[in-house]
Amino acid sequence: SLEAQVSTYATTLYSMGLLMQDEREHVDSILSKSQTLLQAGDCLGGFNEWNRIWNDDSSGTEFLFKKYSGSTMTANALLGNDAGGDAFAEWMVPHSKEFHFDGMPGSGQADE
Repeated sequence: SLEAQVSTYATTLYSMGLLMQDEREHVDSILSKSQTLLQAGDCLGGFNEWNRIWNDDSSGTEFLFKKYSGSTMTANALLGNDAGGDAFAEWMVPHSKEFHFDGMPGSGQADE
């Protein structure tokens, strides 16, 4: 569930060396507030808190992941840099059965 996953994000980023301890506490407090808002039915408020960290809508919000880690590559935190091109999609194609989307229509990630 999202709730179970989100509660681990700040500590995971800290364990990866992407956050300092005070930054971990800040990120954790934001994600906790996001979860509280979502549980209360305030989806937009929950997203806006989440977005302070990840900048998922490219709105130019705080983007704390970038501020704290120095990287804009939230999806590739383990790689250390952008793999370039569409390496993710190229890798996923031969693994479509493993991820249970073999034979599904759609040409891109947004078509799921």
